[in-house]
Amino acid sequence: MRLGLWGAGAALSLVVAAAACSSGEPPPSKPRSEPIASVAQAIQGGAVDQDHPYAVGVCGGGRGGQCRSICSGTLILPNVVVTARHCVDQAPQEIRCIDKADFGPRSFNQYWITTHYQSTNQTTIGWHSVQGIAVPKNDLMCGNDIALLVLDDLVDGSEATPAIPNVHYAMFDPRYGKKFTAIGYGITSAGGGGSGTRRILQNMDILCIPGDPKIDCPVSLDLPESEFVAGDGVCSGDSGSGAFDQVSFAAGGPPISFGVAARAGQDGSTCRGSVYTRLDSHRDLVVQTAIAASQNWTLYPKPNPDWTVYTPPPVVDAGPPPTQPPPPPPPSLKGFGEACGSGDDCESGRCLGPSPDDQRCTKTCDPASESSCPSGYVCEGESPSLCAVAAPASGGTTTTTTSGCSATPGPADPTPWRWGLLALGLLVSRRRRAR
Repeated sequence: MRLGLWGAGAALSLVVAAAACSSGEPPPSKPRSEPIASVAQAIQGGAVDQDHPYAVGVCGGGRGGQCRSICSGTLILPNVVVTARHCVDQAPQEIRCIDKADFGPRSFNQYWITTHYQSTNQTTIGWHSVQGIAVPKNDLMCGNDIALLVLDDLVDGSEATPAIPNVHYAMFDPRYGKKFTAIGYGITSAGGGGSGTRRILQNMDILCIPGDPKIDCPVSLDLPESEFVAGDGVCSGDSGSGAFDQVSFAAGGPPISFGVAARAGQDGSTCRGSVYTRLDSHRDLVVQTAIAASQNWTLYPKPNPDWTVYTPPPVVDAGPPPTQPPPPPPPSLKGFGEACGSGDDCESGRCLGPSPDDQRCTKTCDPASESSCPSGYVCEGESPSLCAVAAPASGGTTTTTTSGCSATPGPADPTPWRWGLLALGLLVSRRRRAR
């Protein structure tokens, strides 16, 4: 983006906006000896253009060629021209959107347009008078600087082929690039002359569009969404001129216009930056005026291509969702009799033991059935009854005698006793011999 070239002077570019095309003076009681043109927006650094008559001159306050104000516009139908509202309604020379200024009353009672490349030095070629003007209902200047002029007659196709207003697609539709051609009747530099002659400047940059996902405007510009910011080139006298999509312009057919020049700033003798009113943001106004001016398409057929039908931008396919790794398998549950910490560890959901450190997976059982628990387990407890490890079986009765010998119940054969007495006798005998 080239915002850096003038971003530091954004306040100058957007606040000191030499945008007003008309002088705002009441019509004089008698004709002046020479036309007086007020400050408006002109193509800085452009070349004289005799080849694009759809880019028209707008003359206010006098008959064709006797203009008290000079503006530019774009022919979009045989009897409809789109221009800036400040070219027909009163507006201050300096505009700050933060001030929330409104448009004033109509500047003049009479307006003319010309398809000729000269709007001040000739009075006979390409002139058509304006019979009606349509403007937005909202009088706020910023974002609503657009007007449609309905002519008294039809401009013949041999004189000029209308351009295409971009109201059928969104301005940020991916089919469009970010460069355009400017054609207007303004001066060639800030404080310079040359207004009233049509000039052209190609490959101007679109710097930012509010809300655009790729080239959104900085919040600090405080710009309404119905406008966009472009590079240097627009000067006094170019107000209302079109911003013609560079690709369609280069193709040679009727070009697509994104908007109308609304305001710009100046730094010394140089015009800095430009702000345009977006046509796609005023689609209803443009289409309704077109239907009324054409008398519901009885004066002439619908335009081809039909820009009165809106086509929304294509939905961007985000593609398949990213592949997620499979979830880890749940931990395997333990079977009956395996060590456990809680019922969550067991297939049965039951964990039982004499202490938290000595528990095993178990199951419910029926106290009335001895076979409901495996061997070594007994059914204990109530609601629920669970299989618990059986207590160790008793090992018999131990008898203690005065001789220090112990005996356990055994077979009837007393042989073990005999072996014990024999061993005792041998022990006593040996001890005696040792003496």
